[in-house]
Amino acid sequence: MRTFQGIDYNLGKVSRINEFSRNFTQGMYTIDEGIEIVRRIYMEEENDMLPLSIFAGLGSAFLIANFNGGVVDFFITLTAAFCGQLISSFGAKRELPLFINTTIGCLIASMICVLGINIGLGKSLNIIITGAIMPFLPGFSFTNSIRDFLSGDMASGLYGLVHSLIVGAGMALGVGTTLLFFR
Repeated sequence: MRTFQGIDYNLGKVSRINEFSRNFTQGMYTIDEGIEIVRRIYMEEENDMLPLSIFAGLGSAFLIANFNGGVVDFFITLTAAFCGQLISSFGAKRELPLFINTTIGCLIASMICVLGINIGLGKSLNIIITGAIMPFLPGFSFTNSIRDFLSGDMASGLYGLVHSLIVGAGMALGVGTTLLFFR
């Protein structure tokens, strides 16, 4: 049994491992070569912090249109979600614990939202903060944990549920701290 630190949903790595697996089963590599190839794929360094942050910001900003947010709210949410996700991605690369990383990301995002409202730019703090923290929601792990529970895999389901609760608590602490001290 081996513990993996961090959570990574890099489909590029999944594709490379899948391709390697097919080649390995056809006898194209020895066991030592296979171990080295898997090690190289695992250790690949990704520079996806900036694109991830840009798309998190854009997704959050367009989401607030569903909440009747204005144009200025759009740009505040875009900035807040971008900065919060960028800080969170940076913390994940430095292997910060999940709870602390989520708390800091939501703290930064919500501080930018409060700053925008305090200088008179936005119209609804609730809408802006809701949009800005959307990239942090643990929807993927929560959905998978429910699926695991329903299929009878209690250990995996419990892990996903606890992961979701930890992320949710970090989000609440980050936003709550901002609202307590800066609003």
